Order: sequence, then C-alpha cells, then structure tokens
Amino acid sequence: MFNFFALLTYEWRRISRTSDFFSAGGLFLLLSGLLFLFALLCYVGKPQTVSPFAFWLGHGWPMVLLLVPPLSADSIAGERSAGTLDGLLCASPAAVLLAKFSALLLHYLLLWTVALALQPLALFLASLRLPFPLWSGAELFGALSLLPLSGALYLSCGLFFSTIARTQAQAMAATFVLLFGLLFGPSVLLRFLPACRWPILEDILVRLGAASQNGWPDRFLNFGTVAFYLTATGTILCLSAVFLRSRPFH
Repeated sequence: MFNFFALLTYEWRRISRTSDFFSAGGLFLLLSGLLFLFALLCYVGKPQTVSPFAFWLGHGWPMVLLLVPPLSADSIAGERSAGTLDGLLCASPAAVLLAKFSALLLHYLLLWTVALALQPLALFLASLRLPFPLWSGAELFGALSLLPLSGALYLSCGLFFSTIARTQAQAMAATFVLLFGLLFGPSVLLRFLPACRWPILEDILVRLGAASQNGWPDRFLNFGTVAFYLTATGTILCLSAVFLRSRPFH
C-alpha cells in the first residue's frame, strides 16, 4: 500500500509537469467553452427539447479524442523510452499500472470538473439570465456518474496501448483510432443492424456509443451499463499488467 501511494504521488507530479497535459487540457477547456457558447446560441435560434447542459454533454464527447490519447500515451511508453521503467518495476507491475491509472483518472476528472464549473461562472460574469435552468439535478447526477466510469474505460485503453507500444506516437495513434471507433462506430453499426436480430449486440453497442442518438447517457445509471463498463475496464487493466510483466524492458 505504501508503494502504491508513493507511485501515485510520483505519477501525479509527472503528469502535472508535462507539456502534453497543459496543451491538451488547455485545448479541451477552450473547445468545451466554445461548445457551451454554441449550445446557448442554438437555444436562441430555436427551442430545444433538452437543457443546455444536456446538449453540451451530448455533443462534447469528441473532445475526449483530444484529451485521452496525449494524456495516457506516455504512461508506460514514455517511461520505457526514458529508461526509467526498470526503476518503477521494483514494485509490482499491478501497483505501477494502478497508480498510473488512478493519476490519469484524477487529471481527467479535474479537467471535466473545471469545464463544468466554467459554465455557471461564464453566465455570472456575463450577467446573462437564462429563462430556463442550466441543468437539472438529475442531469448533473447522471454526468457525475457517467464521466468517471466512461473516462476509466477510455483511459484504460490508452494505458493498454502505452504498455504494448514501443513509442509514445504509436500508443497515441492506436488510442485515437480505438476511441474514435468506440465513440462513433456503434451509431453507424446500429443503422445497419437488422431489427430484433441481435438484441445482445445491439444492447452492447447502445451502451458504448456516446455519439449515438439512442439515449446512452440516459441509460448510464442502469446497473447493467455500470457493470459492463467496470468489467471492461478491469479486464483491460489486467491485460495491461500481463503484458507489462511479460516484457517490461522492450
């Protein structure tokens, strides 16, 4: 347990000092603000069926593509190329991966929290009074459950590719391609899936497809969806530990 907290402290400091975190985080916050402005402009143009917050969250998932790959790509690949991985593996590979995963998730949630907090702050500073609530309690609670679990899955994928890739560029490219498929692929596949032919496959695709119009955020509080994401994240982390143990220095 002591090794875990020591590794977590090391990893937190390492990520906080990297240029990738500041550049990706700055771009993420900039685009989230522009998307929030776009959501408000859409409400001025015509009435919407969801709140501005739900509109922002539903259209904001492409920002994950700008955040997760650069944030996670150098987790293991960077240590390997810098020659510092052997020192970290004085602890067990599982402890190293868990510490890196926890630090990545904390930074990921920190940026999303700042993005959420900037919305009411921007309205206050602009002295803009909306004739409708920015978000409801149920929507905010759903987001607070959705962001950690989905972020855990996405970051575990990035950590896995960083474990098996030889360079940071390879890990970043592989993570980007996989996340693009997870975010946008299910909505495309569901259009070609025969009705009532593959209910289990359709259910999995709905749970994965953040860019689909099938109400994935609305179903995220479903116990089956939560269990699915936790199982997928744990499986990917276990695979990462196996690969790290089998070839740590290559």
